[in-house]
Order: sequence, then structure tokens, then C-alpha cells
Amino acid sequence: MISRSNAVKIFISVNIVSWLLLLVVNLLNFLGWNNYPALGVPVYLKGLLLNLFLAFIFFYYRITVGQLRDDTFINLLTRLVVTGCTTVLVSVLMRFLVFLLGENLLAQHAEVSTIFYHVNIGLITIFLTQTFFVWKILILYQKSRGLLTFWYFFEYCLLASLLLNFFQTNTFGPVFLGLFGILSLYGFILSVNLRWVAYLNFKEKWQGILLIILVVLFSLYFMYTLWDYVLDRARSVDIFANVYMLAMFTFIFIYALFSILVILFNLPTTSVFEQKIEELLNFQKLTQSLQMGDSETKVYETLIEGTVKATLAEAAWLEVTDDKGNIQSFINRNISRSQTQAIKEYLNAKNGHRQLTVPLMKNLKKKSGFTDSMLIPYKSLLTVPLLFQNKHYGMLTLLKEEKDGFDNENAETVTVFARLAGVAIENFRLVSNALENERYKEALNIAKKVQQSLLPTCTNLSDQFELSIFSHASDEVGGDYYDFYKMADTQTAIIIGDVSGKGTSAAFHMAQMKGVFQSLIEMNLHPDEFLRHANNALSRCLEKNQFITASYFLIDTEFHSIQYARAGHCPTLYFSFRDNEVYYLQDKGLGLGILRSEDYSLHISKQEIIYYSGDAMLLYTDGIVEAKNTGGEEYGYERLLHFMRTHIQQPAEQFTHLLVTEIQQFCGSENLDDDYTAVFLKFI
Repeated sequence: MISRSNAVKIFISVNIVSWLLLLVVNLLNFLGWNNYPALGVPVYLKGLLLNLFLAFIFFYYRITVGQLRDDTFINLLTRLVVTGCTTVLVSVLMRFLVFLLGENLLAQHAEVSTIFYHVNIGLITIFLTQTFFVWKILILYQKSRGLLTFWYFFEYCLLASLLLNFFQTNTFGPVFLGLFGILSLYGFILSVNLRWVAYLNFKEKWQGILLIILVVLFSLYFMYTLWDYVLDRARSVDIFANVYMLAMFTFIFIYALFSILVILFNLPTTSVFEQKIEELLNFQKLTQSLQMGDSETKVYETLIEGTVKATLAEAAWLEVTDDKGNIQSFINRNISRSQTQAIKEYLNAKNGHRQLTVPLMKNLKKKSGFTDSMLIPYKSLLTVPLLFQNKHYGMLTLLKEEKDGFDNENAETVTVFARLAGVAIENFRLVSNALENERYKEALNIAKKVQQSLLPTCTNLSDQFELSIFSHASDEVGGDYYDFYKMADTQTAIIIGDVSGKGTSAAFHMAQMKGVFQSLIEMNLHPDEFLRHANNALSRCLEKNQFITASYFLIDTEFHSIQYARAGHCPTLYFSFRDNEVYYLQDKGLGLGILRSEDYSLHISKQEIIYYSGDAMLLYTDGIVEAKNTGGEEYGYERLLHFMRTHIQQPAEQFTHLLVTEIQQFCGSENLDDDYTAVFLKFI
């Protein structure tokens, strides 16, 4: 078996040898055509050498470019442009050499012109073939089986077109035009696959447009150069009479054009989407400040930074008051304390309107005692109270220099921040005094109700399977999480997770996981991509010593398929009705928030299985298998597997009831030391 590295060496060697032989036989053909007819070279031999060169270039890049499919899109395009720059530079240097030698001298030595022409053929073949396989990676991003089959058919048809080089066919005749038309049509159909564009941010989209334009310009330059050589003198190897090269160039040009247009059409919405993602992360950051140990100052700084970014305000200040109305904390950005006091007096005179768009400096000058040191250039103001259950905790004020700087969306966004800040301030004060008064218990009861409201209660998701759930927290609130989402009539997403730790901290992170799930589920991602995006989002808000394990499933009842990926969670227990066997689904996976870099995607994988009627699977948290009896012995994976094998014929609801009963009997208590959750799904 030839290794990949040896295969690459063979391809390079054959490419060089076939190109040199092609050059030699064409020089001989040129000499035979002009002076020595006996030295003429048959068409099929030239076709063989040309095909060897084109085919081995094709397979060389098929191997080498395929190794880069896990790289970023911009890096792929950048490497392609580097190749284009290198090949174009060589071609331009040859043109400069022609200029130095003089056109008349070159015309007298047509052999030199033939050499330059064949060098350009090699350069354009290298560049177009690499571009072809970079386009392949882009087109097959998030590929389907049908798309993959269609692409390989296109490749085989393109290679089959090389057979025409063995014959002296009529250029642009029926056979030539028919095959070229079919290949162009296939390329056009493939060019509508542009899913990769949606994963570029605003900056990357502009970079992509520039790089693709350069690819087009390099391709056009080579085509113009070769056309110039063909017009100058009849060539025994005419690239423009080659279906393979023309079809490849046409496909590259069409896909480049489609890519540029789609990226341009996506540009207006990109900044809005990124702003919404930034707002989501700011919401998560503010929610994180609810944890024990965070200072109130951190909560306030997070609030003011988030609102300034969301509204693009030039200045802001935050006042937090105690129960008696005295200022407890004051934080300002790009505005002095004396300026804020002058604005507050002006607002009181205006009866404290929430949003004003009057020229503040002009009106403030009318007030007595106002000095030039208090000059305020702002013309728009938005002020929102910090409230929670009718309790007033202070005011948040934002300013802009332009008139009518705040719209209704800004006001709604800041209001949501302010309400969340009110909850954060209230919870912080409750938690800080939890051991001294009963308000802590009330807050935990509220948190428990809120947490219960975050978990779905309806299990009637599909008539294709039964679903039963049992979840219990060891404290008032816990870190176990499960959720469902009906993506389509035949598609259902299911997730189960477990936050490290217990209590309120785990509960808050569970709520963050809920927000991440709801925001990402609309993107219709594969399970591994879903976990990669979730890891990116949670890495920004989880403490360094905290993480979340999860398993994510996509169930398609039309095709009876289950796609799933695991992020360090307990392995799913699966029953195969056809094999009458119970086993754990083993696959790799790393918890969310453990590895906070792009390398995280290397530690997860997407798996897919086909289910049949009667199959079942049990999703659970580690509180079940780690439940201990009075002797310190864990319930364990083997007992769980034996239980499922024994009770698999039971209906879903009865199954989970029997499981919880057995675990409680094993431990000798209904109150376990850890949160435990079981989600049982049985296919009908």
C-alpha cells in the first residue's frame, strides 16, 4: 500500500516528467512542421502526455488540498491567493524577459516562445486545479450524501473529458460544445452551495470578497496570456480547445461570482447578528455576576459596559441607592460628577422624562451657577430606573452627541439590562445576607420556580416515540438540565446536561445553558458544531474552574436516524430491539468550558445511528450512577445496564418510575446527595 507522502512524491515526479516530455514533443512537432516532416509527433502521443500532466496535477491537489479541510475559510483562500501571486509573478517575469529580448528577436526564435507558452500552461494548470479543490471544500461544507454524490459525478465527468485530447476533434464542434455545456451546467448547480458564508463575521466577509476577487483576476490574467500566445502563432497544444481546462475555468469563475454576490447580500445583516450575539454575551456576563463572591461593583461595571456597547453611547453613569434613597455606588464613563449633577437638576425640572433629545448644553447654560467647565456636548439622553418587584435601586443614564441618538430598540435593550441588573442587585443582597434572615429562603424558592419554568414539561413531542422524564435537585435548585425543541414535523432536538457543582451557582449556569441552547437551536447546526458554538459562548462566562457536560441529539423520524455528539457527559444507554442487546454509546467528548480555544473541536465528534421500532435510549446525569448506599458503594453503570435489560418492555412512564424507585431503595433514602435526572425515550 503506497503511503500518502510517497503518492505525493510520485505525482510530482510524473507531473515534471510529463510536462518536459510534452514540451519536447511539441518542439519536435514544431520542427517537423516547419523543416523536418519526419519528426512530426502523432496526436494521440501529445494527448497522452498532456493528459498525464493534467491528471496527475489533479490527483496531487486532490490529496494535498483535502488535508486542509479543517482549516478556516479565510486561511484556505489566503493560501490560494499566495499560489496565485507566485504563479502570476513567474508569468510576469517571463513577459518582462520577452520585453528585454525584444519582440522581433522572439519572433525569429519561435522555440523560445513555445517554451514560455508551455510554462504558462503549467502555471495556470497548477493555479486552476488548486482553486478547483478549494471550491470543493467550500461547497461540501456541511455536505449531504446527495451533494457528495453529485460532486464526485462532476469530478469523474471532468476527468472523462480528457479523453478528447487523444483525438483531433473539431474545436467548438457538437461533441466539444455538448460536453462543455454539460460540465458548465453541473458547475452552475454546484455553485449554489454557499453555507460556509453564514459562518463568516463582518471582517471575514470583506476579506473573503477581496481574496475571491484576486482569484478571479489571476485566472483572467492567465487566460488572457495564453490567448495572446495562441493568437501570436498556431500552437500544437491549444488550451482553448481543451474542454477540461475551459470547464474548470468556467466553474471557478461562476462559483467565485456567486460567492461574492452572496457575501455582499449577507453583509447588511452580519453586523446586526454580531450585535445580537454581543448582547447575548453581555446578558450572560451580567447573569454570571449573581454568583456568590462577586462584588456589587463588578455587577455595576458589567451593566454599564454592556449598555454602552449595545447602544453605542458616548457617555454614561450609574447611581445605585440603598433602601433610604442614599447613593450607595456611583460609576461614570466619559463624564464628570459635576456634569452629571447639572444634568440631574435639569431632569428634575423636566419632571424626569425617561428619554430626551434636546440640546443639553444650550438649556443648561440658562441655569444659574452653570460654568464653562461644565460644558456638555451631548444632545440625546436616555435614563432608565433599576427596578425589581417595585423596588427602586437607582438610575442608569446614557448620552450621545447626536440628536435623536436613541431609538425604541435602544430603549428596550437598556430596559432589559436594567431589569436584569435589578434582579442581580436584589439577588446579591439576598445571598449576602442568606445566613442572617429568611429572605434567602424566599429567593431560593423563587429561583426554584424560575428554574422549573426553564425546564420543559410537555413530553408529547412526536407520535413516533414515547418520552418520560424524572428530575430531582438535591438542594432547592440544581445544575441538571434537559430540553427539547421541535425543529420540524420530523425532526426533534434533545439535550441533557450537568453543571459542575451544586446549588445556586450550578442553577445560574444551567440558566445560561438554557439561553445558549435557545439561541443556537435556530441555526440548525450539526451536533458537533452545536457543541463547538456552545463551548465558545460558555467559555466567556464560566469561571475557570467550572464546566458543563452535555449530550446533544437530533432525531429524524422520517429517516429513522439519530445524530448525536457528547461533551463529557455520561454515555447514553441504548437498547437495540433487532439485536435484543443493551449497550452504552461510546464516543469521545470533552466538557464545555474545559478547553477554551478553537482546538475544542478536535475533542468532539458527530455520530449517527439508525433506529428501529422498539429501540430505546436512556439519557441520565451522573447523580444516578454515582448514587451510594450506606456502605459507600455506587449504583454504577453495570446495575443501570442490567435494570434496562430487565425492564425494557415497560412503558416509558413506568420505566422511569421503577428506575427512581430502585435507586432510592439502593441508597436507602429518597433524598440523594446529588442532582439526578433521567430521560427515557422509546421508539414506537
